[in-house]
Amino acid sequence: MLLLSLIWGGASYWRMQRSLRWWLTQAAVERTDQADQIQNGLMQDLFALRLSLSKSLDLSQPNQTQPNQTQPNQTQPNQAAIETLYNTLYTNLNQLSAALSPPYIRESLPLAIQAMLQQWQAAHPEAKLQLALPATWDLEPIARSQVLLTTLAALLKLSEAAAISALSLELSQESGQAKLILRLVYRDSATRSAATHAKELRYLRDCFRCLMPGWCSHQAQPLADLWQLRWQAYPVENSLENPVEFEKPQS
Repeated sequence: MLLLSLIWGGASYWRMQRSLRWWLTQAAVERTDQADQIQNGLMQDLFALRLSLSKSLDLSQPNQTQPNQTQPNQTQPNQAAIETLYNTLYTNLNQLSAALSPPYIRESLPLAIQAMLQQWQAAHPEAKLQLALPATWDLEPIARSQVLLTTLAALLKLSEAAAISALSLELSQESGQAKLILRLVYRDSATRSAATHAKELRYLRDCFRCLMPGWCSHQAQPLADLWQLRWQAYPVENSLENPVEFEKPQS
């Protein structure tokens, strides 16, 4: 019996190690992509904006042959180009800011979830979005909210977001137990089969159970996936250094 316990404990340890390594790898890849977005996207936009502003200033200088006149016909198209570059730069900065730190994560978990899924729907306008979020929620540590939002984002990514026709999410809290129910509906059985990433989803469940801590369950349906995330809710003043142990729900 002792030998079996040692074997099971060792297997659980190595499985959790693989899962956490996967989690850290995904975080590193995401940070690399964000750095690439800054270097090859935002910095290039800034450089183009600087050139356009410089050109606009040059065109606004008085005409050499007619000192009292500028060159309005040439400055108007350049002004439109500057506005386009500004709008692109603003949009990219806003998306990068949301990726680095989700909006409302310090104020309200329901608002943070709503903002994230609204941004997701903007990228997938053909998908139906239905949210059932409470008006009030006890403020939780940012680290816990970040784990939950990262888990939710990973579920959407691994579920082949482009194949989803409808998404419904319900967040609730009762007697100190928090629960999130996520239902993803696919267009057809072919896209449902293509959205299966068994190994990665197992890693994700392990990481959520360890880092939240909490419990993550999955129920496969013919054209849908049903996810339930449960965790022990406690206010922000309770430090993560003393987390509450979460037991597997009976139902």
